[in-house]
Amino acid sequence: MNKLFAANFSRLKKDKPFWICNLFMIAFSIFLQITYCRSIEDFTFVLDEMVFTYCTFVGILLAAFVSLFIGTEYSDGTIRNKMIIGHTRTAIYLTNLFTCCFAGLVMCFSFILPTLIIGIPLFGFFSADLRSILLLLFLSFAMTFAFVSLLTLVSMLRQNRAIASVINILGVFILLFFAAYINARLQEPKTYDSYIYETDSGQIAEEAEEPNPYYLTGGKRKMYQFLFDALPTGQAIQLTQMQPHDPVVSALSSAGICLIASGVGIVVFKRKDIK
Repeated sequence: MNKLFAANFSRLKKDKPFWICNLFMIAFSIFLQITYCRSIEDFTFVLDEMVFTYCTFVGILLAAFVSLFIGTEYSDGTIRNKMIIGHTRTAIYLTNLFTCCFAGLVMCFSFILPTLIIGIPLFGFFSADLRSILLLLFLSFAMTFAFVSLLTLVSMLRQNRAIASVINILGVFILLFFAAYINARLQEPKTYDSYIYETDSGQIAEEAEEPNPYYLTGGKRKMYQFLFDALPTGQAIQLTQMQPHDPVVSALSSAGICLIASGVGIVVFKRKDIK
């Protein structure tokens, strides 16, 4: 696999989508801090509020990058050539997976490092304790690997680069909107507060506190919460807000997604007819 890794990393260094994604992360980090700095007279900001913002975007960037990076191997006939010279399909799959995982980490650090370098002098160090920050970093990297595993699965099984790109990008957006919907349902208040209002006749009336019919309870609430903790996009929302509900569930879910997606991908890729 050493030769496969050498070939992949050599191509990664010259890959334009990879560098565009990293430049976007750097530019967005700088833009975010300039925006916060210009508002610092009206609001109080801490470094914690911005350092994990990349979690919301990394899945979208990876959807584009992974599809193009692996799709190029198909369009150029590289995968077929690797098989002809004796590399196993499992080795080819895992090499692409690990290469894309590395690329995902680089994208994360392309946001984190400028944020720390510029943000610490402007806003000071983290207000949260270092152990919590390291836990959030670990969870964000695990989430990134889960994204990569799912995106690699699609890209390795769809030889058409355009189709793989559409499926991956659209899939990430659908999961992101789904996670946002789940979050909105979980944030529903248990009751509507009482309030006083004036009627058309000018009289003062009062509405008593009443239960919210959309508030989730029992097993349904547990199911929604589990999905929000388990989905990579749900984790992205929680990590951006620095409020992971259950870090253990999130970490185990990310690990499970990586193992299941990679296992299924390898099994199907072994049987795939490479054109």
